[in-house]
Amino acid sequence: MRDSIRGQLAQDGYVVLENFLTPEECDEMVQAGLELTKNLPSAEQRAVFSTKEGSKQQLKDKYFLESNDKISYFFEAEAVGDDGELKVDPSVSLNKVGHALHLLHPIFRCYTYCSRVKTVCKELGFKEPAVVQSMYIYKNPLIGGEVIPHQDATYLYTTPIPPVGFWIALEDATVQNGCLWMAPGSHK
Repeated sequence: MRDSIRGQLAQDGYVVLENFLTPEECDEMVQAGLELTKNLPSAEQRAVFSTKEGSKQQLKDKYFLESNDKISYFFEAEAVGDDGELKVDPSVSLNKVGHALHLLHPIFRCYTYCSRVKTVCKELGFKEPAVVQSMYIYKNPLIGGEVIPHQDATYLYTTPIPPVGFWIALEDATVQNGCLWMAPGSHK
């Protein structure tokens, strides 16, 4: 498998690994994600996340910029009123939680550093892979904005090589519910 996934990454810029986690493991992570929605920050501490042009508040927002070593909560714009109060049920209010789940949350840490991830990193040729961020991204129905096309290397600058992201779909991802789109070869 080593040569095939390394070759696919070099050619296409991505690799698809079907059934990387068992259904039970996915369920465990979904439950952990739901648990995070039960401990939301207070109204005055709620940060909205958006990728729309002109909505780049997170680029200058201290909460966002200092989230790299914390478990931080980012809400959907439609979920929060001007007063910071939620307009929707807390369980569907979040865009994402990040960026240090791999360090601070026991369930996410377990899967981030599991032997399967280490094996894939080794097969891709990484000598000393490092995790720079982790997120739980919520794709709730009827709420949430479009994520504009982008390359992760735009947001995460690493040297000597650009970052490689692990995107693990915990539920079936389809065009109807917000799947990840890839443009083969666009990394070149």
